[in-house]
Amino acid sequence: MFSVKVSKSEGKVFGEASDGKGNEVDFVVYGEGDTLVLCVSGDNVISKNVYNMLSNFVKEFGNAVSASITFPSAEKMQVLKGNVWICSRWVLKENRDVRDVLNSLYLLCRSNI
Repeated sequence: MFSVKVSKSEGKVFGEASDGKGNEVDFVVYGEGDTLVLCVSGDNVISKNVYNMLSNFVKEFGNAVSASITFPSAEKMQVLKGNVWICSRWVLKENRDVRDVLNSLYLLCRSNI
């Protein structure tokens, strides 16, 4: 279980996840057309867990059909405090709206997953 501090701003959700043991990572999720880009920073033990948690949400709720490794834009990189650990681009099925998925992800994180 993670403690998550999350914010949202015009088409992006960003935050910080902590495991309560001193391990923290930053993340950002943003829309580009009909795709979502998910980036997680850090190089500690929870980077993979946070990425898996967020990507599983995108796969399930966003009905994502495919993912590819990508790199964030320079503007989006400024949101992350550490080195980018991984970024992926997720293509959503036609019946899913990027804004809806971002809003739902924001609400999930606010509930302190």
